[in-house]
Amino acid sequence: MSSLPRHLDLNITTILIASVTALVPGIAADAAQVAFIDAQGRSWRQVTETIGSSWQAIAQRCPVDGVSPCTGTLGGQDLAGWVWATDEQVAGLFEEFMPGISEAGSLSGGNCVLPGLGFLSTFDPTYAGYTTFGASFYISGWSATTTRGNAAIAPEVAAGYQPHHGSFNLLAQASVTSASAYRGAWLFKPPMCPSDLDANGDVGAGDLATLLGSWGTNGTGTGGRSADLDGDGTVGAGDLSALLGAWGACGG
Repeated sequence: MSSLPRHLDLNITTILIASVTALVPGIAADAAQVAFIDAQGRSWRQVTETIGSSWQAIAQRCPVDGVSPCTGTLGGQDLAGWVWATDEQVAGLFEEFMPGISEAGSLSGGNCVLPGLGFLSTFDPTYAGYTTFGASFYISGWSATTTRGNAAIAPEVAAGYQPHHGSFNLLAQASVTSASAYRGAWLFKPPMCPSDLDANGDVGAGDLATLLGSWGTNGTGTGGRSADLDGDGTVGAGDLSALLGAWGACGG
């Protein structure tokens, strides 16, 4: 049996994944490099722009703390201002598409098909394969997190149809010295105004109330953005200081 012309395969793919795009929140971003803006206001970069580099090579340009920005270029790509995500930060991203993945670490099966296709219609896949009636998509990216030995965490998502399949895996690992044309890096830019917890364009009484209401917790579930502004895992005095220091109009 002969294969369909590639443009017909692409049309079929576009129709299918477009049908699930509406089910996934926050799909759009204006900047060409930005694939997705998450609930905390972080702008995630397309992973495909950093494929082909080892973890060690990326670590020469990017700190591994999940906070400090990268500097310089890598493989012709400007990384300045982007932050290399830790495995926990990537887990938060995956959670917006596949609830429960943070706790499970790895999920696969029928309930992952639509979330997986939604994710891979938002982030360009690092691999795409086509058959006569089906297609398979995959994305893998280095996190900044290493494991014991000579390995680092490289979270991945796969999905496709005919046969239908989907999986989210936060536990995938690879050697820090290895490089792959199918693996990039999970990079994001922090929100312009992280203290704007209610996302209304300024830091004020509403944000203060949200922070105080989250005092002593990890800050999640507070109006879509985390009140743990200093990233220490608990909402406290440091976060209050950060919010008060940003009081007023965002960017003003």
